[in-house]
Amino acid sequence: MTERSTGALARANTSARADARDVVRAWLLPFVLGAVGFALNALVKLPVQLPGHNALFWITALAFARLVSANPLGGMTAGAGAIAFALAVDPLEGAEVAVAGIALDLALALRRSPHVMWLPLAGIVANLAILGAKTAVGDAPHAVSSRGLDVALASYAAFGALGAAIAGLMASMRSPTRPTGTRPQR
Repeated sequence: MTERSTGALARANTSARADARDVVRAWLLPFVLGAVGFALNALVKLPVQLPGHNALFWITALAFARLVSANPLGGMTAGAGAIAFALAVDPLEGAEVAVAGIALDLALALRRSPHVMWLPLAGIVANLAILGAKTAVGDAPHAVSSRGLDVALASYAAFGALGAAIAGLMASMRSPTRPTGTRPQR
């Protein structure tokens, strides 16, 4: 083998490994993060008696998955992971998380600039989508009827923004060398 062909073979192997890492980061990582977020929500019960507080697990997992993957459908992929885990626990709840993942991806796709406020706004949209999905299937939280729609909307919005902000903080601590959601230059 010549030196030239050896170099080309080494570049091809490096490129194949980089492509495999890209596939894992784009699809498998968000899927697993969605399942982990759903599992945490099922296992850890917060003593918070406000509607929408589960967003601290769901929206955080969905938004973090969207930020750390180079996949513009990272939130939806994480929602699919939640559905996969939820099949054994509560499929309807998993579907609600998937709706939130789609809403999160759509909200982030509409942004015109990478301003820091887009992420909490996307979290609000995603958590309100969960409330909408619950209401559409007749599973509106008891807190909506007992505390009023205004309190439920405010609480869902606040927890959605907080969950997304937590995900943003986690993603910013992950890699100080390059912006989150971007692919490394080859």
